[in-house]
Amino acid sequence: MLLAPTLGCGRGTPAHTRNSFYYWRSTFVLSAADSVRLRELEVERLYVRFFDVDLGPAPKGDIRFMSNIPAGIEIVPTVFIAERAIRGLTPHDADELAMKIAAHINTMASAAGIPVHEIQIDCDWNTTTRETYFRILRALNPDEKGKLPGYMRGWTVSATIRLHQIRYYRAQGVPPVSRGMLMAYNIGPPTDMSIDNSIFNGGEVGKYISDIDHYPLRLDVALPVFSWGVAFRYGSFLVLLNNLRARDLDTNSAYEKIDATHFRARRENIVNSEQLKTGDIIRTEEVTMPECMEIARALREKIDRDSMNIALFHYDPRITGNYRDHELENLFGVFH
Repeated sequence: MLLAPTLGCGRGTPAHTRNSFYYWRSTFVLSAADSVRLRELEVERLYVRFFDVDLGPAPKGDIRFMSNIPAGIEIVPTVFIAERAIRGLTPHDADELAMKIAAHINTMASAAGIPVHEIQIDCDWNTTTRETYFRILRALNPDEKGKLPGYMRGWTVSATIRLHQIRYYRAQGVPPVSRGMLMAYNIGPPTDMSIDNSIFNGGEVGKYISDIDHYPLRLDVALPVFSWGVAFRYGSFLVLLNNLRARDLDTNSAYEKIDATHFRARRENIVNSEQLKTGDIIRTEEVTMPECMEIARALREKIDRDSMNIALFHYDPRITGNYRDHELENLFGVFH
């Protein structure tokens, strides 16, 4: 597959920019209120995590579809591949894995009545696993006519691109896909206790995207609206606590506030179904809307916005309920 030419037309008028969300839950359920909100936000796409590929012979964590897909919304089946799952695969193994992924997507999509036009693969590859991962992507490439099952002929393939893969693309490689989804967040490992916020830091993100206009692949953009708590015990990482914010612990008598984002457990307690002990530390991490707007504006000036997708990670009423409609509209609107 030929890669798109070097991009440098961020200030151009976009032909069409699609508002999107990721959907990263184990069950696909949308209430009437959810459907209304998605419609009011003019959302046209949902990147839905269908399943994971990790150690073992079979896909894991299939999503269950319990709601109909709202009219006017395209579903992009998205598959997370754990990097450790592809270490040491032979070329034959990689090709076989690609066909298993394609077949499982087709089975799930057919059962849910979802037409597939694009699939997206999410993997934090590195220089060691690059060739294996890229082989998997090539095997999923619908341009390889004659080698693929008929149901794949109408697919295009996109892939997520992490910040370090953008900054060091000459070493990390450029995935052989039609488009990349730049994940403009996750600047460091949450397991590192010395980091203040592993999800987002505008200054750090700015460093990674300084030369993004030279990246030789058309890019879409994913921005964070999620939060979590990171729990540590005796200085070592313990567990991630999804959807946790500082305000949740501010009023919790079981916690002593150390600073704006760090809290110490006064006694044994349970947070998000996790048992925590006296002395455990929780670091809360979230992204403010002004921070997100700032990096969105920086990206707008550097990325070709001709027919691009803007995705927020991720749609969950417990997450999106933290933002008013006009805040999300303004964030999407940066790219329109």
